[in-house]
Amino acid sequence: VRDDAAGAARMLRVVLAHGDLKPTNVMLVSQEPEVELTLIDFELSGPNYRGFDLMKLFRTSPETYCEERFAAFIAQYCQAAGLGETAVHELEAETKVFEPLTWLEAAVFFALVIVKGGDTPENVALLTDRWEKYQAKKWMVDHYLRILGRHRTWK
Repeated sequence: VRDDAAGAARMLRVVLAHGDLKPTNVMLVSQEPEVELTLIDFELSGPNYRGFDLMKLFRTSPETYCEERFAAFIAQYCQAAGLGETAVHELEAETKVFEPLTWLEAAVFFALVIVKGGDTPENVALLTDRWEKYQAKKWMVDHYLRILGRHRTWK
């Protein structure tokens, strides 16, 4: 397990990440003459996996998430970063590797809230929901690592 984790860590890009990238932390500054956005709420920023940060933006808004928007965002991100066409598919897979882990992070957060005295029905429901989503999505880690073409190649 330790070798698998070390190999995955070498494979996935660590960046200076926002840490809490979600729609409520993206502010519209103006729409004219071009759309201008700014990010807020940087207290969780620091080194993190690029895919984890990007997935949190989409995972936290299930009512607006769709594959087409996700793919369009990744394509625009790659274009703005000067990455090649092949980077789009790789970044899509890299980001999807982290979806289950974002649900796990949220489950752990609500578990800690409950342990620290926030044992409310709402928090228990949120913990249960996030844990069930993690359980339902954890297959994605190995699946998308395989798509990246690097699954277990570091051994």
